[in-house]
Amino acid sequence: DVFLLDINLSEERTGTDLLHLLRNQKGMANTPAVALTAYAMPGDREDFLEAGFDQYVSKPFTRADLTEAIEDALDAR
Repeated sequence: DVFLLDINLSEERTGTDLLHLLRNQKGMANTPAVALTAYAMPGDREDFLEAGFDQYVSKPFTRADLTEAIEDALDAR
């Protein structure tokens, strides 16, 4: 299992907020998570990894980019 979370969900909740809610659910604390986002400025990747994501993919991305991020996230856990 892996969480694929877009960062811009709504004005009230972000993908980072959702990740924290999911990780607090029983049995999900160690589920790997990949941030999918249009945020691609210097430092954004580090910010999302620090917030708890295992991998980061900026849009637009290719199937290969996504596959690699998922595989890396699964390997890390």
